[in-house]
Amino acid sequence: MLKSMNLSAAREMIAAAESHAVGIAVRASIAVLDQSGDLIVMARMDEAWAGAFDLAVGKARTSRAFQAASSAFVPLIQPGQAPFSVNSVGGGQYVIFQFS
Repeated sequence: MLKSMNLSAAREMIAAAESHAVGIAVRASIAVLDQSGDLIVMARMDEAWAGAFDLAVGKARTSRAFQAASSAFVPLIQPGQAPFSVNSVGGGQYVIFQFS
């Protein structure tokens, strides 16, 4: 069971994710959700893609809903696989997208 997420902890997660992104030379959008799947805090690094905001929120919702990294679904959603259309569930709120 996930522990309760508060604003202070969410800000720490943003800082850690931003530090990691800088370390791997990625301009990221970062979203932190609470245990109910609601957005607590969001950050878009300078020069990150504008569209990455929606991707970050969708990836976070996917991870929260299924309690797994959204990238874990990449091998499962290939054409011909049973869960191929999982990203269309819930009005498209789930995003399966793998970054290296």
